[in-house]
Amino acid sequence: MPTDMKRFTISATPEMIKAAEELKKCEFYNKTYAEMYRHILLAGLDSMKANSTLKVGVENKISAEAS
Repeated sequence: MPTDMKRFTISATPEMIKAAEELKKCEFYNKTYAEMYRHILLAGLDSMKANSTLKVGVENKISAEAS
């Protein structure tokens, strides 16, 4: 099944895992873990963008890929 999505791996602390599991139970109970983590990643990127910590070119690319 071809896709334009890329995979990557991260290491998480026990606290991060616990918080993610609680979020999954409360807000993403009917969604996949992958969908939840994509949402978390995009929310973090949006937050950084709002705080002007990303360069304009990166912001435009992220916006185009998210649409």
